[in-house]
Amino acid sequence: MTQPATASLPARRLRRGTPAATLGWVLAAATLSLTACGTAPESAEAPSPTAGVNVAHVQPLRILKNVAANDRGPEMFTLAVVNDQDQLEAMLPDNTKLTPDFEQHSVIVLGMGTQPTAGYAIRITGLQEVGGEQGSTVFVQAQAVQPDDAEGVAQQQTRPYAAVQTAKLGDDVTLRSDIR
Repeated sequence: MTQPATASLPARRLRRGTPAATLGWVLAAATLSLTACGTAPESAEAPSPTAGVNVAHVQPLRILKNVAANDRGPEMFTLAVVNDQDQLEAMLPDNTKLTPDFEQHSVIVLGMGTQPTAGYAIRITGLQEVGGEQGSTVFVQAQAVQPDDAEGVAQQQTRPYAAVQTAKLGDDVTLRSDIR
């Protein structure tokens, strides 16, 4: 017989930024969004990235290769799964660092779109897959950087992006990120 859900475990302090701590925050946010009653307040900016997702089966996905660049990414904000070479070349024409075998791998691209100056950057820090009856959802954890002051940076448009290679994902996977 299994232990009841209320069985206590030894307390352990998680360091900020670790995969376990990040997963804890994802699960906490999901629990709050799934158990909240009523409607969102009028001042709510955007729904939680975990809203409406059953987080009973969360599994980290291994990042096999991680690249980021400050230019030559997609012109518009992009969060996409790439499962073939033609799509990868269309999305990232100057890519020479990612060379996946698309029979076994997928690429996830997160692009910030066109930015007004230099100084913007983005990096994918983790992937969490949540399985469900209607397919899976992959939460893309990322860090985005903006310049503090436009005076100290080059006054040219840039298109920052990050891309990661991971195990093959189905075409029915849903991507979510708190980067917008």
